[in-house]
Amino acid sequence: LPLGGEFFSVLEARGPLQDRVACFFVAAIVCVVAYLHSRGVAYRDLKPENLLLDGQGYLKLCDFGFAKILDADAGYRTYTFVGTPGFRAPEMIKGEPHGEPVDLWACGCILFILLVGEAPFTGNGSKTRRAKYAFAPALEWARVSGDAKDLVTKLLVAEPAKRLTARAALRHPWFLLN
Repeated sequence: LPLGGEFFSVLEARGPLQDRVACFFVAAIVCVVAYLHSRGVAYRDLKPENLLLDGQGYLKLCDFGFAKILDADAGYRTYTFVGTPGFRAPEMIKGEPHGEPVDLWACGCILFILLVGEAPFTGNGSKTRRAKYAFAPALEWARVSGDAKDLVTKLLVAEPAKRLTARAALRHPWFLLN
């Protein structure tokens, strides 16, 4: 991969990544999310455009404009409808209270993009499909490894309480095998 610049631009030029390369980047993203969550912060706009690739090939998270410190008095939830359409979790789309799990939904979307080369929810009616929780993988999904598929499907779980946490995601076998 070329080093430096917006991660989105690099992905557009490169296309799908091999498991080992995708694992390196997703592990970095999940580590950042785990750190933010340990500090009580939900990022709420995780997407490739908000990731920068430095000169050594490491990702940096930028644009904290939608990040929010979650208050215990509010049950660590917020109602603000923010973020980028293709990466919004179902609970946010439905106007339900949401918190840290929205970031893990976005991680699942990013992992899918890294492995397949396109977003998991695209085309007409994608907002409706996502709101109804219908995860319809692209045809290229067949070439993705079983462990990677398992991780994506555990991140793209409609019910936030059943979605993997950042710490649980980092213990997933896909990370251990790559």
